[in-house]
Parts: sequence; C-alpha cells; structure tokens
Amino acid sequence: LKWYKNESFLKESLKIFNYDTHSLAKFISELLIFRNFYYPINTSIDESLISSVIKTNLVELRGYSKKGYPTIVIKAKNSCPKIGTVEEKVSYIFFIFENLLKYCIEKNLYKICIIYDRGDYDKDLHFDHEMAEKMKTHKFTKMYSFLTEFVDIICVMNINF
Repeated sequence: LKWYKNESFLKESLKIFNYDTHSLAKFISELLIFRNFYYPINTSIDESLISSVIKTNLVELRGYSKKGYPTIVIKAKNSCPKIGTVEEKVSYIFFIFENLLKYCIEKNLYKICIIYDRGDYDKDLHFDHEMAEKMKTHKFTKMYSFLTEFVDIICVMNINF
C-alpha cells in the first residue's frame, strides 16, 4: 500500500497541516524514513515476522462505529513486555497503522474510533518499559500526534489508574 501517494489521503492530511504542503511532505518523509529503519518501504510488513506480537491481540480491528468508521480495540492487559523485540513491536504498530489506512482509503473514510480497555491491566505485569522509552522519541510522538487527527472518538474502559 502506497498510502503516502494516495490523492484522497493526501488531501485529508493537508487539512491537518493547514494546507502547508512543505510541512506535510517533511512529516511523511520522516515517517517513511522511520518505518524504513524497521522494515523496508517497498515491502509490506511480513506477518510471520511479527506473529508473536500479533498473537497477543493487543490491538485489533473490531467492527465499525455507527458512522461506519473502523473501530480498533486496544487491550492493555494483552501487553506482554517479554514477547517480541522492540523492533517487532514497532513493526506491529506500522502493520496496524498501514492496514487501517488501507481500509480507510478503500472506503474513503478518514476517521477511526478507538476503545482503550484497561480491564485486568496490572502495571507490574503489562507495562513495557523498553517500548515506553521508544515511544517517547520525537518520531513516535510526531506519528501519534498526526494519527490523533484521524480519531473520531476514544473511549477508555475500566479506568484503573
């Protein structure tokens, strides 16, 4: 999927960047360089390479909202710090991101819904310190800030902070 070349996606993305084409191009370039560090740009992410992380069911597509937007469920209790390397987990994030983008582009939808389920989450068992440090990096925070613009609603269940 060449989501970064899709005209509809780029038009929606330009709105997020206040029609500043230079900023959007720079962001996409940085994102692709970041992805390329973990997995080559010209290939799709091979599920077999991240199968141990996929099996945790940390993130899964679970139906659609009333508006027809794809809904992903993040189950915090399925975070398994001992399963997979940081590289596999980052590839998994790109795998989810790219599959979600592919669906959205095919359906001409540019919003998603997120359900974050913290039920049975135990920080001592489920918190991944190494991944948390990786996610604090500049490139990760930029990616997430960009993705939040495509979120219609976030629902947090079983709040146990």
